[in-house]
Formats: sequence, C-alpha cells, structure tokens
Amino acid sequence: MLVLSGLAFVVFIGAAVLYYRGRTIPDALTAIGLALLSLTLFMIPVPPEPPEPIPPSTGGYRPHYQGHGTKTSGGRGGEVRRVSNAGQLVEAVRGRSGCNNTPETCGRIVVFDASGNYAVGGQLTIDSPYLTIAGQTAPNDGVTLVNTRYLIDTHDVVTQHIKVRLPPHSLNACSIGDAGDGGDNSHVFNVVYDHVTCTWANEVNNLLVAGPGSHDIAILDSLVGEGLWPNALGGICAAIGYKNTVARSVFSNCWSRQPIWGSPSELALYNNVTYNGTDNTYGYDTLPAFYGDADGEGNAPGTEMSVIMNNVLIPGPNSGGVRAILGISKKQGSVDLGTKIYMSGNQGPGITGPDFASQWNATVCAGSYGTYPNAATCGPSGNMRTDTLFAWWNDFNFTVMPTNQVLEKVLANAGSRPRNRDAADNRIIADIRNGTGTHFLSDGSVSLPDIPVVSRPCNLPSGVAELMEYLESDPVCGAQRLEVK
Repeated sequence: MLVLSGLAFVVFIGAAVLYYRGRTIPDALTAIGLALLSLTLFMIPVPPEPPEPIPPSTGGYRPHYQGHGTKTSGGRGGEVRRVSNAGQLVEAVRGRSGCNNTPETCGRIVVFDASGNYAVGGQLTIDSPYLTIAGQTAPNDGVTLVNTRYLIDTHDVVTQHIKVRLPPHSLNACSIGDAGDGGDNSHVFNVVYDHVTCTWANEVNNLLVAGPGSHDIAILDSLVGEGLWPNALGGICAAIGYKNTVARSVFSNCWSRQPIWGSPSELALYNNVTYNGTDNTYGYDTLPAFYGDADGEGNAPGTEMSVIMNNVLIPGPNSGGVRAILGISKKQGSVDLGTKIYMSGNQGPGITGPDFASQWNATVCAGSYGTYPNAATCGPSGNMRTDTLFAWWNDFNFTVMPTNQVLEKVLANAGSRPRNRDAADNRIIADIRNGTGTHFLSDGSVSLPDIPVVSRPCNLPSGVAELMEYLESDPVCGAQRLEVK
C-alpha cells in the first residue's frame, strides 16, 4: 500500500506540472488536488502484519503426555526468555506486560544457557499463566533449584527436567497450589511435571498439590523422596489433589504419603514405584504406601473415584513388618456412598495376585490409628470396591505398562535428566535396586551435588511450530540424550 501511494503521488505531481505548462489553470489545480489526496493516503499508517498464529498442539504438549491437564499448551508460541543464573530466572518467569489470560498474550518459554545450582532463595513463584520451563535446554549437568521452594500458583504451566533440593525449613520443595491461599486453589489447573526431581524438604511434603480447587495436574516420570528429619513430617513424599494423574514416577525413602490424596478426587495412579515407604517408629507397621483420605482430611466427605493400576511396592529397611498397598481413612466415621476405587495389577507385599480379591486383601482401613480392618469394609457393605473402570479413565486412552516391566523402566527413566543423573539421584535409584537407604536423613547427612557452571547458548528454530517440535525432541541444544524410551 505504501509503494502504490508513493507512485500515485509522483504520477499526479508530474501530471500537475504538465497541466500547468500546457493546459488551463483549473486543470492544473485539479491535478494538484489529486496529488494532495494521494499524499494524504501515503501518510496513513498501515496496520502491521498479524502475528504468526499459534499452531494447534498435536494432542498434548509432548507426544507421550497422557492424563489430566496434559492438553495444556504451556508457553507454546510465547516469548523465548534465556537465563544463565538465578537472578535471570526470577525475571524470566514473570508475566508479560499486557497478559490477558491467553496463550498469545501471556506465553513464555524459559531456555537455559547455563547449567548449575540456581540458588534463588526463599521461593520461586510462578503466578502468571502459560509458561514452559525447559530444563532440557541446559548443558549436560542440568539445573537444580537450591534453598528454594518452587511454587506454581496459576494455570497452564509445564516444568521439564528440573531438580529442586533443600527448600527452606517448613516449606515444600515443589508446590502446585499454595496451601496458604485460604483453601481456594481453583485458579491452579493444567499443570504438568515432566521429569522433575523433588527432594529433601524438612517438616513438610517434598511435593504438594494443594487443594481444594486445584485440578487437572499430571506428575509424569518424576522422582520424589527423602524428606528430612527429625521433624515427624519431614519424611512425607507427596500430597495429591483433585483430578490428577501420577504415572511412571518414583517415591522413595519417605515415612508416609507415597502419595496421599483426598476426596473428592479423580485419580489415575499407575506404573509407579514406591520404596521403603513406612517405618514403625510410632507403631504403625501397616501404614500404607498409597493413602486415600475418603473423608477429605477431616472435611466433609466427598466422592472418590480412583484407579490404582500396575504399581510396584518394594519394602525397605524402615518398612516394618507388614505393608499394605492402600489405606482408606474414615476419620469422620463414615465414607461417602459414592466412593469407588478400582485396583488391578499392583505388585508388592501382601498382594497374592493381580485379581480383584487379592488386590483388596492388601488394603487397610484407618478408622483410628491402630485399627486396620480390611478397607473393603469402610463403605456400607464394602461398596467402595469396583471392578469396572470409570468413564473418565476411558476418555484418556492411557497406555499402561505391564507390571513386569514397571520396575526397570521407571527406575531407568524417572527424575530429571535420567541418562545424566547427578550423584544424589543416582544414589536414590541405587538404594532401591540394592535394598539400602533410610528415612532418617537430616540436613547434615545430605549434601548438594556439585554442578559445574557451563555456559552454552542454545540455538533455537525461529518458527513457532519448529521451536515446539525441537523442544519436544531428545536431545536438544547439543546435549546428550536425556531420557530412556
């Protein structure tokens, strides 16, 4: 448009001169008027080209994502923000100016140009939506958040290949939703942890999905464990909220909650490995690995629809004499009549086979500590048991590994950068393989692995679709392969 207006201006100026020289004055004035009109058009600003549209996601942020929240776009199509240290990371996760709660106006992708221990201190808070933290882009030794609580307090966030260790006392290592929000976390949803390591919290959970209200959360291929003592809650692994998927992850060396979830709930818990989950310090030899609080932690009962499938439970040095796969709390003395739990294919102590009856024989019901009738009796006539999968399970089209493949595949691929684990993650996995390790770790008995600071800017494609395809591949940015498939 600019070019055409400019040419028209020149043509009409030339015509004006010719008319002035050879024609009448009115004709010349007419030509000059037309030239001025053309000049006016030339000066009108032309609106910029519309931005490249964000290509639709191909059924999830990464091809192997399945379950609640995995249709999120994360930071897809947003600004690329490069970081090389903790200070830059704090700035990079901040929301964009003009963010209007849409991927186009809010999206950010954090890319790491340097490895190392990122000591943010206190808390790294994600409170603006549509973000991807792409830890896989760091040089080979990766990125660890140290002395830092990692809090996601918004929606549509994808976190990949990050380690979180030694948060400040009384703070969770990894938090999805804030337990201090007065109980309302309805703004927290569509959150994915992909190959994340959360360890060494003191007094609270290594991983917390805070509720009520938070929903559509996926914990995939992650490693959670080794809460620190002497506080009694230090050994807690994970508390999971409503509409969650927990798959192909490791929960290791925790006193309890490997994981725990409350009601109401819609939980897909499959292909996980839990190790050394309970000690008998307080005489609770049968505290279970997986703990469903059908009464909502003392709140009003709610409907629980959980699928617990093809998980592997391994006792360890602190596991006590009797282990159970599942515990059902009935703190209020009754369980909601709609509570249904499906169990199949789980392997561990007390489970004599994959069939329906054998799975439920390895459950306990904690009416009060020290009283453990079979969990099937928690509901009226034991009606919480079901041998029929829920409609929501079928909606996700989950790919579930056979139980005999779970241990090796999960140990090989869980946590941040599993092909290049740091010393702490290697030790945790070795403890599971060797039957070693302990709950009784303290601040003084763990030390941060030394991660050298290596700078290597990552060269990224410029197009939106090309960039996302690149970040979804393995390896990226010249690093070695990170995952085991």
